[in-house]
Amino acid sequence: EYVDKAIDLAVGLFINENSTVEVSNVNSGNKIKHPIRTYLNRLKLLPYDRIEIEWTNISYVTNLKKGADGNYYGTITMQQIFRGYLEGKMVYDDVTQKNIEVMVELYDKIVDGETQTNWQVFLSEIGVVQTRT
Repeated sequence: EYVDKAIDLAVGLFINENSTVEVSNVNSGNKIKHPIRTYLNRLKLLPYDRIEIEWTNISYVTNLKKGADGNYYGTITMQQIFRGYLEGKMVYDDVTQKNIEVMVELYDKIVDGETQTNWQVFLSEIGVVQTRT
């Protein structure tokens, strides 16, 4: 139940449920895209007692451009470190370079009678650039 609630919250960070996450296999080199909810549900079914996913070397948004809808779109590049554990021992790990398409949405909020422009960032497509051990 806790994991399912976490999945619901994580999906809310994306533009919509059609946003995809690309995964890769370090052994075969294959890349497959999954809708975000499918990706997260598959993640919880992996044959590990525990997994860790760490994002490092996160860049600022680049290639930021205003879309026809008034929102801004850009790309964040980062490194994902994945570790899988069985019986307390790490049995698998990889490092994947990923590009994440994001949408920056501007909105107005009234605080103490004054309008403030704020923004929120939503994730979109997450693609694999390279995976290594």
